Amino acid sequence: MFIVLTSSGTMVAIMLLGFFLRKREIFSKEAFSMVSWLVMHVTLPCMVIAKYSEFEIDYSLLFFVLLGILVNLSTLCAGYLMSIGKKKTDRAFSMLNLSGFNIGTFTLPFAQTFLNPEGVVAICMLDTGNSIMCTGGNYAITSSLCSSTEKQTISGFLKKLFTSVPFDTYLIMLILACLHIRVPAVLSQAAFTIGNANTFLAMLMIGLGFNPNIKIRDAFSASRILVFRYIFLGLLATVLFHMLPYSLPMRQAVCLVLVSPLSVLCPVFTGRLGGNAELSSVINSCAFLLSTVLITILLLLFQL
Repeated sequence: MFIVLTSSGTMVAIMLLGFFLRKREIFSKEAFSMVSWLVMHVTLPCMVIAKYSEFEIDYSLLFFVLLGILVNLSTLCAGYLMSIGKKKTDRAFSMLNLSGFNIGTFTLPFAQTFLNPEGVVAICMLDTGNSIMCTGGNYAITSSLCSSTEKQTISGFLKKLFTSVPFDTYLIMLILACLHIRVPAVLSQAAFTIGNANTFLAMLMIGLGFNPNIKIRDAFSASRILVFRYIFLGLLATVLFHMLPYSLPMRQAVCLVLVSPLSVLCPVFTGRLGGNAELSSVINSCAFLLSTVLITILLLLFQL
């Protein structure tokens, strides 16, 4: 458990560093945009390439890829329903900040330490489906349903989806894994080196975007979204844990994923749709702390 607390503490420290650098004006307000661009276009795609360069796909577990997609779709629907009657920007905010999970840089390191290989494989497969949605799918769906500035078409939806660099990277690497095609060793090694910076930059980005001086109305909105997210996903985790016809470690893996924090890309996509990116960063930071507590509790329970 010391490893869990150390990993969590390190990520919190990086977020605090980003907040300190912004507060002391060592980094300007534009730093958030610059760091988020690096995460979206450089470090995250490289992390994906490094992760999948040695990935052996298990076709019998493709259900977990589908489950990762379906869980995201369920949270998008929940966000849409809880914001009926509100402005489209508010609806987009609810949808984006209820959906998506930070699995690869948060939950997976914990799982690798405390779950057996079965559970770890299940999380990797879930992360594949989740990542397809987090890196472009959720944004494209939300934009199509909530954008009031452009006519919504299938071609427009596909354009938003496939112009996301992380999404394209995930899709290409998944296809290569299915075809058992390896990327060149030189490319995978370079991607591994650059991708190692992703966790640091992603946590720094959240810290840079964090603004505790939010209005009471915004604080209420953030609390409402967080409470709804964790209650909804907690109930869903309970149902899936008892209903899925898989081994105990795999069902435990599903529970860990469903209490994972929000994707670090939520503030980025929120800003793209004209939403409050700073408030999204606050929600993301709070979700990170809540998920740290919940995953620690679950891991302790799993070891009883």
